[in-house]
Amino acid sequence: MNIFRWFDSREATRFAKSIALEIRDLSPPETQRTDTRSPSIKEMKKMEKIFYRIYKFSEEQRLNIYTKAKFLNTLRWELADGGYPLSYIDHLIGIIAPKL
Repeated sequence: MNIFRWFDSREATRFAKSIALEIRDLSPPETQRTDTRSPSIKEMKKMEKIFYRIYKFSEEQRLNIYTKAKFLNTLRWELADGGYPLSYIDHLIGIIAPKL
C-alpha cells in the first residue's frame, strides 16, 4: 500500500462538505434549538437517508482511521460554521462516528 494514498483525504473531505450542505438543506440551523438537548426523533428521521449515504461511502471507500477523522472533523466544522448548536453537532457526530 502506498503511504501517500493512506493520507489522501481529499475525497472524504469533499464528501463531508457535501453532506453538510445536505444537512443544511434538510434541517436549517435556524430551526435548531439552542438549548443543550439533543435533536428530536423527528429530526433524526429526516437524516436517515444521509446517514445511510455516509455509511455506504465508508464501506465503498474503505476509510482508514486518518480519513475517518478528517471526514468527521470537516463535517463538524462545516456544521459549526453553518451556525448549528454544538449539542446538535455532537449528537450527529456521535451517531455517525461509531458506524464509520
